[in-house]
Amino acid sequence: MPRIALLFFFFSILTVASQGALAFEFAQGVIVDPTASIVYLMNLDGGINAVALSDGTVLTTTPRAAKPLLLYDGTLLAQAEGKDSVLSLVGLRAKDLEPTFTVDVPLPREIRAPVGAVSALRFTRQPAWRPVSSSCSGNLCNVQ
Repeated sequence: MPRIALLFFFFSILTVASQGALAFEFAQGVIVDPTASIVYLMNLDGGINAVALSDGTVLTTTPRAAKPLLLYDGTLLAQAEGKDSVLSLVGLRAKDLEPTFTVDVPLPREIRAPVGAVSALRFTRQPAWRPVSSSCSGNLCNVQ
């Protein structure tokens, strides 16, 4: 019975918190704030950029955290590179990405909380088409 009450308590806290959260996670390491027209994302230097949705201008950046997790009430909660068996969290002011608090959460020895690779967030310009060469012989064509 106590487990059910505890689960209900945590569920009610998450429900109340999510009602006030207007931002959303677009992908891992990418938080979008549609009300401010800003996207917070991991950068290749191991930090976080705040980027204007309108034109892609980098508004501000911070090296103090590496992966945005959640935006709530003007605070961006982000994961920082931590030590083994520690989850390092940083609260950043959304307007200038200055830290407001840090928390190190101890984890069991076998658990790791890596920030993760940024390679999935690399954007490259590629043409929507590519040249195709083909050779035909009779009814058979080889497209490369």
